[in-house]
Amino acid sequence: MAENARDALHVHMSAINDLDSEAMIASQHFPFVHFWPDGKIEYVASASEFKPVEKDSVLGSEWDHDRTP
Repeated sequence: MAENARDALHVHMSAINDLDSEAMIASQHFPFVHFWPDGKIEYVASASEFKPVEKDSVLGSEWDHDRTP
């Protein structure tokens, strides 16, 4: 469990970088709203509605990883 906001962000962004859907679910609260770069808005009410993450779905095929320090 994260000790502070910076640690929480690191844990969540590491899960995204690893494309680890289970870790992403464990590191966020539900419901949540995701605002995609293309303007799409996605609402996820619960962990059971969370869709597995695929590389091209994160930020498009050019995405490699987050650069959060």
